[in-house]
Amino acid sequence: LIAKNTDFYAAPGTPQAQAVAQAFSDSLLASATVLSLPHPESKAVLIDASALLFNDIPGYSTKLESAYRLPYAYDRSNSSFSKVYAEEKLSGLLVNSHFFTPRIAAAPLLPSPVALPTPPLTTPDPRSFFVGFYYSFSALPATPMRARLADDRLGHFVSTSHDFSDDLTPSTARYFVNRWRLEKTKTEAEPSLALSEPKQPIVYWLDQNIPEKYRATISAGVLEWNKAFEKIGFKNAIVVKQQSDKDQFDTMDANHASIRWFVGSDVGFAIGPSKVDKRSGEILDADIAVSDIFSRGIRRAVAEDMHTTALGSTQTNHLDCNFTQLASIEMGFAIDLLEARGALDMAGPKAEELAQAYLKHVIMHELGHSLGLRHNFRSSTIYSMKQLQDPAFTKQHGMAGSVMDYLPFNLSAKGEVQGEYLMSSLGPYDYWAISYAYQEFAAEQESAELAKIAARSTEAALSFATDEDAVPGLLSDPEVNSFDLGSDPLAYFQKRLLLSRELWDRLQDKIKNQQLKTGDSYEALRRSFEYGFSQFSRSLPLATKYIGGTSFLRDHAGTARATFTPVAVEQQRLALKIIAD
Repeated sequence: LIAKNTDFYAAPGTPQAQAVAQAFSDSLLASATVLSLPHPESKAVLIDASALLFNDIPGYSTKLESAYRLPYAYDRSNSSFSKVYAEEKLSGLLVNSHFFTPRIAAAPLLPSPVALPTPPLTTPDPRSFFVGFYYSFSALPATPMRARLADDRLGHFVSTSHDFSDDLTPSTARYFVNRWRLEKTKTEAEPSLALSEPKQPIVYWLDQNIPEKYRATISAGVLEWNKAFEKIGFKNAIVVKQQSDKDQFDTMDANHASIRWFVGSDVGFAIGPSKVDKRSGEILDADIAVSDIFSRGIRRAVAEDMHTTALGSTQTNHLDCNFTQLASIEMGFAIDLLEARGALDMAGPKAEELAQAYLKHVIMHELGHSLGLRHNFRSSTIYSMKQLQDPAFTKQHGMAGSVMDYLPFNLSAKGEVQGEYLMSSLGPYDYWAISYAYQEFAAEQESAELAKIAARSTEAALSFATDEDAVPGLLSDPEVNSFDLGSDPLAYFQKRLLLSRELWDRLQDKIKNQQLKTGDSYEALRRSFEYGFSQFSRSLPLATKYIGGTSFLRDHAGTARATFTPVAVEQQRLALKIIAD
């Protein structure tokens, strides 16, 4: 089992191709002895699948050691196949892999200067547990999809390779947009309909393990993206299907894009990894997994007075998207504040409506990743706070330029009109990014047409900045943040601090008015108190970005806009005053 090296390339049949083959190595993942001669008719050969797959191919023991600081090893003798599935174009094998460590070290006599992780706490014996790995084998497309070069003015995931075919170009790097193969249906009678269904739509299967009450909401979050595809001529570009008892395939198969549900003792995140043909950037499969933080997690936190550390961690997922984990804390703050205001009953219909709206928001975000879109952390600044208080406006235009931002709950202060709490539709940037990745062009026109699309980057509604732009550092743009909202981030920070103060005052009143009975736990009050501090911990570091800060744009030459602009001194002074106060 060889992992082919696709990072380096030269035109086949050229001397440069020979040089590349000699310079860069493939990797061996596993090997197994051939057990038979080729079959006289099918030419198939037999191998022992356990010899091939009962290995730590993903390098999971390293992840376990990183998490627990224990030397877990792969145990071939106690691993097994749980499921085998085969069809004409695909084979899938589920391996129940056993990991173990001979012993758990005794606690040190003296306290460690750094906090040490505990052994696994959810297994009967922390020295042993099983992890399922689903290996899916499928051939690559016989003809690679036509690759589309990326543009840094928009945010798409890319397949990167280095082309050594020409030694005169200053850079060898090629960046292909990761996208599904979507082609319009054309007939001789009507060769170019303005709106037509694709030859093969993008199909997402809902796994059987998704609770029935959330399936309609998840479908709505997926199908929301069809609005963007309709703008570029695709009708029903995305289709949702429900896996039934009659469907024997596993939704983790390489030819079934899927959405799955999962549970755990303290999980609160969603992931959306995809599998890509590195030759062209074609997305072949994507699998979104969603935890039950939206349905059970936060309600359980309120009902059982769980500590905030059980609501999310800082670990990121396969796409470096920790939106859902961080947003679970945001959701906890919002629910505590609404509950303290008397505006929310956790057992009532409004709480159910809020949970469903939040789930749709998260599905829209993760679905965007599975379509090839990266984060856009500048998009939250395109609308004013007044516009955000108008539900009719946000339902039509979105609460931000893109659902690919990390957006907080849209909470109004006392006396203000309350708008939509969560983003319920796509933003203008989402339509633009989909257009660049998926709009069809004749080969000879594609470069010029894509340049026209990318040139729209100067439009305010299409403002874009992504992960590397949001990292505090030498160039720290105060307009590029996660969990801010509105055209004036400083005003938003001040408002959030006021909301924290409101929450604390209401908690203080609860104590003064003796609403706690003798013997009641203070844990609920402590949780709410810490949620208030979570807003401080998010807001104040972002305010510091204004002091000596610089805004920067991804413009290409010719726009007449400055690439770098120092923050106005008045804003710097206001930020310093907020921090000092």
